[in-house]
Amino acid sequence: MYITRPNGDVLSGKKKKVLERMEAQQIRKIKETATSAKHEGIKPDEDMIAFMELATTNGRIDAVGYRGETRVVESTLPHPTIERTFYNQQKQSILSAMIEYSSRMVDKLIARG
Repeated sequence: MYITRPNGDVLSGKKKKVLERMEAQQIRKIKETATSAKHEGIKPDEDMIAFMELATTNGRIDAVGYRGETRVVESTLPHPTIERTFYNQQKQSILSAMIEYSSRMVDKLIARG
Protein backbone atom coordinates (compact mmCIF):
# COMPACT_ATOMS: atom_id res chain seq x y z
CA MET A 1 0.00 0.00 0.00
CA TYR A 2 1.29 3.42 -0.91
CA ILE A 3 -0.03 6.74 0.41
CA THR A 4 0.92 10.27 -0.55
CA ARG A 5 -0.15 12.68 2.18
CA PRO A 6 -3.64 14.00 1.32
CA ASN A 7 -5.27 17.31 2.18
CA GLY A 8 -6.52 17.17 5.75
CA ASP A 9 -9.61 19.28 5.16
CA VAL A 10 -11.60 16.36 3.72
CA LEU A 11 -10.77 13.70 6.32
CA SER A 12 -12.32 12.59 9.58
CA GLY A 13 -12.12 9.72 12.03
CA LYS A 14 -9.39 7.11 11.58
CA LYS A 15 -8.27 8.59 8.24
CA LYS A 16 -7.62 11.90 9.97
CA LYS A 17 -5.48 10.08 12.56
CA VAL A 18 -3.38 8.55 9.77
CA LEU A 19 -2.87 12.04 8.30
CA GLU A 20 -2.04 13.55 11.70
CA ARG A 21 0.55 10.80 12.26
CA MET A 22 2.09 11.53 8.86
CA GLU A 23 2.18 15.28 9.56
CA ALA A 24 3.65 14.86 13.05
CA GLN A 25 6.48 12.77 11.63
CA GLN A 26 6.86 15.01 8.54
CA ILE A 27 6.09 12.04 6.29
CA ARG A 28 5.17 12.80 2.69
CA LYS A 29 4.72 9.19 1.51
CA ILE A 30 4.28 5.81 3.20
CA LYS A 31 4.84 2.38 1.71
CA GLU A 32 3.48 -0.42 3.85
CA THR A 33 3.58 -4.17 3.23
CA ALA A 34 1.47 -6.74 5.03
CA THR A 35 1.67 -10.50 4.56
CA SER A 36 -0.03 -13.55 6.01
CA ALA A 37 0.36 -17.30 5.67
CA LYS A 38 -0.48 -18.41 2.11
CA HIS A 39 -4.07 -19.51 2.76
CA GLU A 40 -4.80 -17.56 5.94
CA GLY A 41 -5.56 -14.11 4.51
CA ILE A 42 -5.16 -10.76 6.22
CA LYS A 43 -7.82 -9.64 8.70
CA PRO A 44 -7.45 -5.83 8.69
CA ASP A 45 -8.26 -3.80 11.79
CA GLU A 46 -9.83 -0.32 11.74
CA ASP A 47 -6.45 1.41 11.35
CA MET A 48 -5.46 -0.73 8.36
CA ILE A 49 -8.88 -0.20 6.77
CA ALA A 50 -8.44 3.58 7.15
CA PHE A 51 -4.95 3.30 5.64
CA MET A 52 -6.32 1.27 2.70
CA GLU A 53 -9.17 3.73 2.12
CA LEU A 54 -6.65 6.58 1.98
CA ALA A 55 -4.45 4.57 -0.36
CA THR A 56 -7.32 4.05 -2.80
CA THR A 57 -7.77 7.83 -3.17
CA ASN A 58 -4.27 9.15 -2.41
CA GLY A 59 -1.98 6.39 -3.56
CA ARG A 60 -2.49 2.79 -4.58
CA ILE A 61 -2.86 -0.75 -3.31
CA ASP A 62 -1.19 -3.76 -4.89
CA ALA A 63 -2.33 -7.17 -3.64
CA VAL A 64 -1.22 -10.74 -4.25
CA GLY A 65 -3.37 -13.60 -3.07
CA TYR A 66 -4.60 -17.06 -3.90
CA ARG A 67 -7.88 -18.42 -5.15
CA GLY A 68 -7.37 -22.07 -4.34
CA GLU A 69 -3.91 -22.78 -5.74
CA THR A 70 -4.11 -20.01 -8.38
CA ARG A 71 -2.03 -16.90 -7.66
CA VAL A 72 -4.05 -13.68 -8.15
CA VAL A 73 -2.53 -10.20 -8.52
CA GLU A 74 -4.68 -7.06 -8.23
CA SER A 75 -3.93 -3.33 -8.12
CA THR A 76 -5.98 -0.16 -7.78
CA LEU A 77 -3.64 1.56 -10.26
CA PRO A 78 -5.51 0.54 -13.45
CA HIS A 79 -8.87 1.22 -11.78
CA PRO A 80 -9.15 4.98 -11.23
CA THR A 81 -12.34 6.40 -9.84
CA ILE A 82 -14.37 7.87 -12.70
CA GLU A 83 -17.30 10.15 -12.01
CA ARG A 84 -19.79 11.22 -14.64
CA THR A 85 -22.74 13.55 -14.59
CA PHE A 86 -25.30 14.80 -17.06
CA TYR A 87 -27.03 18.13 -17.44
CA ASN A 88 -29.76 19.61 -19.60
CA GLN A 89 -28.30 22.30 -21.87
CA GLN A 90 -31.74 23.87 -22.15
CA LYS A 91 -32.01 24.42 -18.39
CA GLN A 92 -28.44 24.85 -17.18
CA SER A 93 -25.08 26.17 -18.37
CA ILE A 94 -22.06 23.89 -18.33
CA LEU A 95 -20.44 26.12 -15.69
CA SER A 96 -23.41 25.91 -13.31
CA ALA A 97 -23.59 22.14 -13.89
CA MET A 98 -19.89 21.80 -13.01
CA ILE A 99 -20.29 23.92 -9.87
CA GLU A 100 -23.31 21.92 -8.74
CA TYR A 101 -21.60 18.60 -9.41
CA SER A 102 -18.38 19.72 -7.70
CA SER A 103 -20.35 20.67 -4.61
CA ARG A 104 -21.98 17.21 -4.51
CA MET A 105 -18.56 15.56 -4.91
CA VAL A 106 -17.08 17.56 -2.01
CA ASP A 107 -20.02 16.51 0.18
CA LYS A 108 -19.50 12.89 -0.90
CA LEU A 109 -15.76 13.01 -0.13
CA ILE A 110 -16.36 14.57 3.29
CA ALA A 111 -18.94 11.91 4.11
CA ARG A 112 -16.42 9.17 3.22
CA GLY A 113 -13.94 10.66 5.69
